[in-house]
Amino acid sequence: MSLESSVEDAFNIRDYIMDNVFDGNRPFDIVDTAIISLFNSIASKAEAISILNKNKKISEIGLILRPFLEQYLYLEFILEKNTNKRAQAYFYNQRYGSLKKYKSYIKNAKDEKTKKEIEEKLNNTFYAKSLSGRKTIEEDFEYFKEKYINTFPDPSKSEQRKNWFNVELNGIYKFTDLVEYLGEEDLYWGLYNPMTYDTHGLSAPSDIYIEKKNDQTFVNVGSIDSKSTHVLVQSLLNEIILNVLKYYGLLNNKKLQGIILKIKINANSRVNGK
Repeated sequence: MSLESSVEDAFNIRDYIMDNVFDGNRPFDIVDTAIISLFNSIASKAEAISILNKNKKISEIGLILRPFLEQYLYLEFILEKNTNKRAQAYFYNQRYGSLKKYKSYIKNAKDEKTKKEIEEKLNNTFYAKSLSGRKTIEEDFEYFKEKYINTFPDPSKSEQRKNWFNVELNGIYKFTDLVEYLGEEDLYWGLYNPMTYDTHGLSAPSDIYIEKKNDQTFVNVGSIDSKSTHVLVQSLLNEIILNVLKYYGLLNNKKLQGIILKIKINANSRVNGK
């Protein structure tokens, strides 16, 4: 079973969930938005890694792999327990954070004319078509700010909601706390953390090595271990597929049994090694 096959399975399962799970009695809500959007993004990044590897363009895989791992850990955390609260915190934080950045762009625009143009473009395009009833970026910002703050047990303590994954006020203040909580230290220190250099453009010198042969100097381009990366990405994607199926009560769905059996066989390797 290849990574390409796992990606295809993930997209097929995403489509099956969208077509068969939601109806008038079970509407698609904010929690589903968080779960399905993360699931789709994880599968899309796995697809990009597969395409790059297939075409032997592997030097930049690290730039995709790092956010893939981050989103994998987020969805693993959301689906572990208290899913409604955690998914809401993730979704509201994402919207609140995005709007906060937009407001910062407007505030720091080079002149008043530019500020006005940005605000008008947002208000006359996005908000004019919005079904929410909110007509300006300021209204949207205040709405999602309040929603995010009120997902926490004690909204008055601002220092406790710096990161959405501390939503239960259980001491998960930093990303490394989340990693430790999930028992994914090996994944973090062995793969995620070293990729900081890729993200910030500092890895270029490590991608080449100098070799001398017969008084001639050669510059060779190195690369990450594409085979092991491929296997890991597939394993993580398979785990997430099973977790999503479990959340939506589809692990015993007869129409999906062929896919599920195939994924379970391939997912066992990392689960048993943790």
